[in-house]
Amino acid sequence: MCLVRCRNWVPIITAIFLCVNSAGHPVYAQTPFGPEILIKSNPNSDKPPRIIPLPMPSIRDRSTVPPPALKAFLIDQVIPREAKYFTPGVGLDPASGVPYDHRRIRLDKGILGETGNYTAASKLSVSLAYLLCVMLQKPMLKNVLMTHDEAERLLRLSLETVYHYVKKYPDYGGFMPWVDIRPNGTVAPASNKLPSLDNGQMTWALSAILAAFEKSPKPSYRELAELARNIINSQNYKKFYDPQKKLLFGTIQKDPYTNRWVGDQTYYLNDMFEGILAVLWAVLHRHVPEEVWYELKIPTSDYVTSQGEVATTFHGYRASFHEHWALVFLPLMDTSLREIYQNFLYAQADFAQRTQMPGFLSTAYSPRGIYRQMGIPSIASQPVDQSDAAVVYATAMGMLISPWVGSQWLEQLYRVRSLLTPYGAVESVGRDGYADIFTADAKGLTVLSAVGGVVDEVNLYLRRRVVPGTRVPMDVKFRELVHAKYLQMLKERSGNKIYLPEEPYAAPPKKIFDIKPQKMVDPGLVFDISGHLQQGHLHGKNATSPGIRTLEDDVRAGKPFAFDFEIPEHYAYFDQWAFRGTYIDRAVAVNEMRFLSFTIPAYAAPNLYEIEIKSDGITLANTLIKTTDDGILSADGEWKTIMVAIDTVPEAEYKPFNYFAVAIHDPRYLPETFRNYGREGTVVIKDIRLLKNIPVEWLRTKPDLQRRLEQRDTGTELIRYWHLSHGDLNYQQDPKTGSYLFLSGLGWRGGYLPYMDLSKFRYLRLKIRNLSGECNRFYVELKNESQQILGFKAPLLLYKDASWNVYEVELPYHIKLNKPLNYFAVSDPYQKFELGSISLGNAPLNGLNVKRVRFNRFNAKDHSTAPRCPR
Repeated sequence: MCLVRCRNWVPIITAIFLCVNSAGHPVYAQTPFGPEILIKSNPNSDKPPRIIPLPMPSIRDRSTVPPPALKAFLIDQVIPREAKYFTPGVGLDPASGVPYDHRRIRLDKGILGETGNYTAASKLSVSLAYLLCVMLQKPMLKNVLMTHDEAERLLRLSLETVYHYVKKYPDYGGFMPWVDIRPNGTVAPASNKLPSLDNGQMTWALSAILAAFEKSPKPSYRELAELARNIINSQNYKKFYDPQKKLLFGTIQKDPYTNRWVGDQTYYLNDMFEGILAVLWAVLHRHVPEEVWYELKIPTSDYVTSQGEVATTFHGYRASFHEHWALVFLPLMDTSLREIYQNFLYAQADFAQRTQMPGFLSTAYSPRGIYRQMGIPSIASQPVDQSDAAVVYATAMGMLISPWVGSQWLEQLYRVRSLLTPYGAVESVGRDGYADIFTADAKGLTVLSAVGGVVDEVNLYLRRRVVPGTRVPMDVKFRELVHAKYLQMLKERSGNKIYLPEEPYAAPPKKIFDIKPQKMVDPGLVFDISGHLQQGHLHGKNATSPGIRTLEDDVRAGKPFAFDFEIPEHYAYFDQWAFRGTYIDRAVAVNEMRFLSFTIPAYAAPNLYEIEIKSDGITLANTLIKTTDDGILSADGEWKTIMVAIDTVPEAEYKPFNYFAVAIHDPRYLPETFRNYGREGTVVIKDIRLLKNIPVEWLRTKPDLQRRLEQRDTGTELIRYWHLSHGDLNYQQDPKTGSYLFLSGLGWRGGYLPYMDLSKFRYLRLKIRNLSGECNRFYVELKNESQQILGFKAPLLLYKDASWNVYEVELPYHIKLNKPLNYFAVSDPYQKFELGSISLGNAPLNGLNVKRVRFNRFNAKDHSTAPRCPR
C-alpha cells in the first residue's frame, strides 16, 4: 500500500490507494504531496497509463511543475499528438511555412478535410513559438516527430515569408491583417483592416526568437535572430494610437483614396485581456505615451463557488481562457496579479465540476463545429453563446497558472471517449458531440501551455534591454507597470477585499455529462435572421460602415444590415470584390428552408450581390440578388421586399447556420446593367428571413410567384465549394474568376465537396479551356472519401479549341447507386488547361460550346503517350 498525503489549509487528509503494475508490484512516483500512483488496467493496451486523481492543491500552492506522472503523460501523449498540426501539409503550408487557420476532419473516417487557406498574426505567434521551442530542444518536446533541423528550416521559411510580406506591402508598416496563403509560397493581404491585438501576439513571439538567438555562436541562429529583428524594427505601434482617447485602436483601416489609416471608433484595446500584449510592447518601447497603460481597465468580479466561498478574479469580456493569451509570453505569474489569475483558474474548475464538464471554457469551435463565444456567464460582461462545452486548449492553458491543476484536468479530458483522432484531440466536446475541426491557435496554445510557453525567452529579452530614453531595465519596468494595475484594481474595488477561497481547486467530475449528438435547433416555419445578428464582429473586405471611413462595430439585432463598399482598381494585390459578414447569436438548422425574403430601398442603384447563409466557412445556401428585381412595395413606397428560392447543400443536414454575409462580385465581370455601380456604393438590407413555405399573403399579392420561383435552374455549381487540400499537381487560382489553371505533368490535386446525392442528377458538366494548342487529356476522379465512385480514374479528352467549352458527361447509372459524391480530383494532365466550373444538372445543355462526352476506362491507357482528339 502507498500513502498519498494532501495538505489543505487546516486539516491533513490522508488517502490510501492500492495499485500494482503488470508484474504485480506497486507503481508510484514521488510528488510534493507524497507518492503518486499509476495503474494500467491492461498491459497490452496502447492507451496511456491511468493516473489516479490526486488531491488538488489550494490557491496558495506555489508549485511550478506538474506531478511526475502527469509530466510523463504530457511528454508521451499530449504534446506529440497535438504538435502534429505543425507538420507541413497538415496544419503548416509547406511552401510558406505559415500555419493554416484551420483544418476540418471527417470524424467517422479520421481523414483531414477542408483547409482554411489563410492565416493571421495570432496564428503565426503560436507556430513561431512552437518551432522555437523545438529548436531549443526543450525537454517537454523530446518525443515530437519534428527534428531540430526541420524546425530550423521551417522557422527560417516562415520568418522569410513574413519578412518578404513586410517588404512587398510597406504601407502595412510591418503589421499583418488576415492574409491569404498563395500557392507560390507567399502571403498577401486579404483585408485592408489591421488588428493591433493579433499583431501584439506575434511581436512578442518574434522577441522570444530574437532573445534566444541574438547571442548564439552559430551563424545560422544569428540569421534567424536578425530576421526577427528586422520584422520587429519595421513595426511602430504608434500607427494604432488615438491621442484623444489615449488608447490603441483595436483595428485601423486604410482609406484607398486618401491612403490614410483610419481607426475604428467602436473598438479600442482598453482592458487587461489579450490586448495587453500590443499595449505593453508599445509602452515599453516608447511607441506611445505611458499613460496608455494606465487607461486600461482592470475589472474584477467576485465568483461564488459551489462551496459558498468567494474568489476575486477578472470580470472578463466573456470570461474565456482566450482572454489570457498573454500568459504564453509574459511572466505575469511572477507579479502581484498572480492570485487573480489563480482565482480565474479556480472559477473555471469550479464551474466545470458543478456542470459535469471534463474541461474548461473558452471562445472556440463548439461541438457542432461552429465558432461560439464561450465563457462563464456570471463573471462575463457580455452574453456568452454557450457555456456547456469542454475546450481542450482552454483546459491546457490552466497549466500556465497551475501546472498541477491544469495537467490533472487535461489528463481527465484526454480520456473522454472519441475525443482523440490521428491528429490529436478535437477542439471541444459537449453534450451534443465533438467539434470536427482543428485550429492553429488551439493546437499551438495546447502545446505551448504544456511546455510553459516562451516566458523564459521573453524574460531574457526584457532583462537585456532598457526602456528607450531611460536606464530602467525593461523587466523592472514590466513589473512596475503590472503592479500599478494591481493598485488600480484595489482602488477600483473601493476598499473591498481580495477574496481567496480556502478549499482546494475543484477536481474533475467523477461523472461527466452524457455525450449524445442532438438534432439541430429547428427554427420553425420562419427564422428572422435580422433579429439574431450578433454585434462585435468586424468582418469585411473593401467595406466600411455607412458614411464612415472604417468598418465599425455597428451591427445590431433588428436593425438594417448596411455597409459602403469601394473596390479600388489600383489595389492590384486586393481581390476585386467586397463583403461584410457577422455571426448570428442562435445557430439553427436551415436544411428545410426553401425561401429567403429581404427588404431593400425601393430606389437602390442597380446592383448585383450575393447573400450567403453559412456555417462558418461552409456555405449552406447562397443566392444572387438583383436590386432591380420585382418586389412588394411598402405603404410609403420607400422599401421593396423581394423573395427568392434557395437550395441548401447536403452538409446543411448536419451543419447549423451561424454566419450571414453579403458579397459584391468583381465589377469587371458584372452584366452591363450593373457594371457602372459595381465599384462603389451602399448596401442596405433589412427584415432578412428564411422561410420553409411562401406566406399566403404573398401568394394573394403575386399569384404567379410560386410558379416563377420553382422554375429556376436546378443545376448545382460546385467549384466554389472545392478546396484543393490534397495532392502535388502544380496549379494557380485566378483571383478574379475563381478558375483553376493546372500545369502539365504527372500528379494530382483534389479536395472535398458538399455531399451530393448523384441519384438526383443526370449530367456532370465541366467548363474547361484547353491552353495547349493541341489535343489534350487529364483524368477525373469522383470519390466518396477515398473510394472511387466510378470505379476508375476517368480520362477526359479535350478539343484543340482554346475557347471555353462545357464538357457534359452523362453519369453512368451504376454510380447513382453508390455512396454520395463528396470528393473531386484531377490528375496527370498532358498539357495545361483551365477549369472554370464543376456542376451537376438534369436537362442537357444546348450550344456550340457544349461537348457531350462519355467516361470510358478504355479511352486512354498510357498516361505518357500523346492523346488523340475526341471525335
